[in-house]
Amino acid sequence: MKRNYTAGIVLLVAAIALLSCNSPPPPPIVAPVVVTETLMPLTPAFLERLRGTTPYEEFARNVNMYQLLLFGRITLERDYAEQSHSVEGGRVRLVDEHIREIITINDQTPGVGTRIDYSMGNEITIHVSFDENIEHQLRFSAPRLDPTAFFILDYESDDRPLMSDERGILWYGGNEYKIRYGGERSPSLLIRLSQRDIDRINTRTAPGRRVN
Repeated sequence: MKRNYTAGIVLLVAAIALLSCNSPPPPPIVAPVVVTETLMPLTPAFLERLRGTTPYEEFARNVNMYQLLLFGRITLERDYAEQSHSVEGGRVRLVDEHIREIITINDQTPGVGTRIDYSMGNEITIHVSFDENIEHQLRFSAPRLDPTAFFILDYESDDRPLMSDERGILWYGGNEYKIRYGGERSPSLLIRLSQRDIDRINTRTAPGRRVN
């Protein structure tokens, strides 16, 4: 009887040892994922992070994947005339119409990048459309060698007398406009992103090795 009892204990210990050897390792401990939605200035350094190892030409073609936003409020203004005529009872009627066109692009208006140009010497240039017509674009540039620089709106100085808030001129949709914006800082680009902060702890127990 004692021998059978001892044999039973040995079998029980062996079964427990076998089960412990075959049990899977505990799953890794994963801390809660913190997701933060934010806007941040677009810089050459962040652009390079997005590009990674993608060739420049391929990355430039896919710039429309990223949601860009305008930082600052812009007003574009131009004056032009349209001439027309009509004939009534043999009499020609001339019409000269003087038009003032004003286009406002508000702060944080979403835009889509249409092209990135790396061929402008030490500048990186991004063309962005904020309008229904994709051909209506603004151009922003940043120094290529300054990783923390902002992409600033490009426009030309104007030798003609300017109003207090007029900054210069630019071409938009094939027409020349005067540009206005408030403050001392030129409008620039933001990019919308979500950032995940993950703390991961991998734990395991070494199974040991036995001599074959």
